[in-house]
Amino acid sequence: MLADDRSDESDVRAATAPHQRDFPYDREEEAQVTRREFCNFLGLTSAALFVGAAGFAGKAAIDARQTPTFLPHQRLKARQRLAPGSSLNFHYPVDQ
Repeated sequence: MLADDRSDESDVRAATAPHQRDFPYDREEEAQVTRREFCNFLGLTSAALFVGAAGFAGKAAIDARQTPTFLPHQRLKARQRLAPGSSLNFHYPVDQ
């Protein structure tokens, strides 16, 4: 591989220098992430996901304890006219 004098890959600072006035940011802060910072981020993210999942599981467990209430059995008046394989639209009353 031949080194090209026009290539900016070898020195990022030289490549971004002309644009620093238009897009100012400090590259020093983003240059390195230590293992400790990465592990802290990973640990906090995992803990947050665990707490969220535990919340959903807790709510599901509480909801599972409650027995659903159904309205009393009602007969459809037009059931005699219902042919096999056909359908019938009806309104099921619900308490709001």
